[in-house]
Amino acid sequence: MAVLVCLARRGGDPVSKKEILDTVWQGTFVSDDVLSRSISELRRVLHDDARQPQFIETIPKRGYRLMMPVAQVGGSPIASVPKPARNRRTGLSILGGAVLLTAVLFAVWRFLQKPQGALAIRSIAVLPLKSISKDPAQNYFAYGMTDELITVLSHIHAIKVISHTSVLRYEGTTRPLPDIARELNVDAVVEGTVQRSGDRLLITVQLIDARSDKHIWAESYDREVSDVLGMEGEVATQIAHAIQVRLTSQEHVRLRNVRPINPKALDAYLTGRHHLRISIGEELRIGQEARSQAEFRQAVADFEEAIREDPKYTAAYLALFDALDSPQTPHLDLLPRAKAAVEQALARDDNLPQAHADLARIKMLYEYKWDWTSVGNELERAVQLNPSLPGPHYVYGDYLQALGRSEEAQQENKVAHDLDPDCRGFNDDPLGCFGDESRVDQLRRYLEETNSDNIFQHGAVAKELQATGRYDEAIQEWEKTLELSGNKHLADSLADANVNQGYRGALQILAAGLEAEATHTYVPRIALAQSQIAVGNKDRAFFWLEKAYEEHNWCMLYLTMDPGWAPLRSDARFTDLVRRVGLPQ
Repeated sequence: MAVLVCLARRGGDPVSKKEILDTVWQGTFVSDDVLSRSISELRRVLHDDARQPQFIETIPKRGYRLMMPVAQVGGSPIASVPKPARNRRTGLSILGGAVLLTAVLFAVWRFLQKPQGALAIRSIAVLPLKSISKDPAQNYFAYGMTDELITVLSHIHAIKVISHTSVLRYEGTTRPLPDIARELNVDAVVEGTVQRSGDRLLITVQLIDARSDKHIWAESYDREVSDVLGMEGEVATQIAHAIQVRLTSQEHVRLRNVRPINPKALDAYLTGRHHLRISIGEELRIGQEARSQAEFRQAVADFEEAIREDPKYTAAYLALFDALDSPQTPHLDLLPRAKAAVEQALARDDNLPQAHADLARIKMLYEYKWDWTSVGNELERAVQLNPSLPGPHYVYGDYLQALGRSEEAQQENKVAHDLDPDCRGFNDDPLGCFGDESRVDQLRRYLEETNSDNIFQHGAVAKELQATGRYDEAIQEWEKTLELSGNKHLADSLADANVNQGYRGALQILAAGLEAEATHTYVPRIALAQSQIAVGNKDRAFFWLEKAYEEHNWCMLYLTMDPGWAPLRSDARFTDLVRRVGLPQ
């Protein structure tokens, strides 16, 4: 709003970026990216196109210009009614634009003045849809339908939609909806059932006001499986109407103009998602390595089959990147195919926010060719296309943090956490707390409340407890991490050593035990490096850091900011590693 007023005060003259930044943020340091996103949001509200602007024009290398005439009226800059023009159509066009701008200013003012606590619904959680098919094997289909419906709803910018990872733990729950909504911080909940019989699909959906536990809207859909994407668009449109959210013209087009999908491609895609989840869940569990690899190979084969069955199905292309981008160890052999798939998806539709974020992540982590401008452009495009997706915000936060722009990174992570509350500091890759005790306590409470069995999350909390000097608690988390991985023997040895030899003795047991495990099974290279730092073995720590570098481990992004690497920073080997990763020196 302040940016719009700043432009209006200059009455159609160009306004430099510096002047806008100085006027709106009044000396507080912010980057040009923040201003660019404000302009993009204004254009979205005004339904303006940066390539053919009607309201806000970009002046290359200078700033911006409000294209409508303005005048001071009662001390507030608003669009004026121009003098009569010789061309009546031109005059009416300008008048219409002026009235629209005045209406926007007034509407935004009214929005800001609206009392808090109004009963408008602007945030929704889609609980896992329940499969009522006779075949239990169809459960993967209901899971996939939940994920797809969340994705479609998130295209409506006026609604905050909670991510699938945050709602998954409520599958099969009997807990009261108001309790679930309070935990997820949403106004309403969507729930329903899925029944598939051959090529027919029956879905029932209901929308419930979680604050009053009252039904708002419900509908049943009996369609061909090939029409599932169109049906989901219709569900999203009807939900928007039910809660009186006005769709933009672009949103109307995106939700309505959905082509049919080859049922075989859909089956292959959803089956692949199912196998990939199993693979990731088993990857770090001792004795399950072979199963994890088999599930992974099947997932990739399914995604490629989906592409063969329906070459226009962009979700299948992006799934190949998800297979590459494992939260534990990236499957680098898949990089050429995954990158090509993302580029093909963008060639078919340049308005895919997740594809732009995926391409940025490939450049950041897997190519180690840090073209900062290109990466930033991809991420800004992703966030602008759909601000309701948590994934691009997470990646943008990583990018900003790697550049040392911590305050902006925290803002992006906050947006992502609001959209994905079950993360509370975790996404597919647990973000480091970097010695922040309050964050550590928050994450520990989350692990306890959810009874999480995520090995990486417990390991991340153990590391942070260790960094903050809470050694007994750190040992407890290391024990839990080892037990979840299937290494009960090492967990027991660690507990005994902590009692009999103290914390330092326990760390020696942990470092030696992890190295022994690494000779015959996979142990995250970052965990091995950190365990060697803890016992003062720098050479061995660098050995494992090099292995992590070769694997393109996501933790490479945090080399310059994670205090856990402080004992290595004065070493020339660390400086060289930072240079090779491509981080700013």
